[in-house]
Amino acid sequence: MHTDNFTFHRSASFRHPQRVYNVVPGDYTHDGKLDVRVMAQGTSIRQLSLSIYPPCPTVVSVSLSDSCLAPFLKNWIDMNPIGLPPSPLPQGPQLIPFDGDDQMRIDLLGLQQGSSQLKMWKNIWNATDPSGPLYEV
Repeated sequence: MHTDNFTFHRSASFRHPQRVYNVVPGDYTHDGKLDVRVMAQGTSIRQLSLSIYPPCPTVVSVSLSDSCLAPFLKNWIDMNPIGLPPSPLPQGPQLIPFDGDDQMRIDLLGLQQGSSQLKMWKNIWNATDPSGPLYEV
């Protein structure tokens, strides 16, 4: 008889400040690590807010049973997402990930606020300039 030695350990979690419509994992910053794209309610009911949460640079193994670690865990999760230009709702809430320029980066296809034409959101992330833009529409 085979016994499974798998044990589930809950990882750290956080709350996005707006109502979330969709979450799409991918390597948006092209660093070989999983980022998370969050699509949420924007500043108005007709706007979709887009954010990319990159991983923190240092991964530390901690025990979640120790309640004194709560402040540490808050800092461990990168709570400074990269903001993207908003997209309109309800016409085009879901941006489609694809590689539009053969650069092996996740580009997006969708609508931009104030436009009814599909646009390519070209991934122009530069890791040496983390305050720079992630996409050019």
